[in-house]
Amino acid sequence: MDPDEVEFWAEKSLVEIVPTFNSPALFLIGGDVGPFRATIPVRVPLWMAIDLKKRQQCKIVPPDWMDVDYLTRLKEEEKVNG
Repeated sequence: MDPDEVEFWAEKSLVEIVPTFNSPALFLIGGDVGPFRATIPVRVPLWMAIDLKKRQQCKIVPPDWMDVDYLTRLKEEEKVNG
């Protein structure tokens, strides 16, 4: 897969956001998203989370695997095993 394909598929993955606005559900070609209630977490496609973040309408909740301690342990395990 080339980088453009990887980016395309990654943007379809779901991430959790905390919206700062209220809105009914959105009915998109790829599936329904929402409803949005301020301060209530909701899962949306990555492309939507990035767009809402740029508009300052949400906070993206980092996934568990992005934890610094977890990544440090994983790196050490790879050094030992690999």
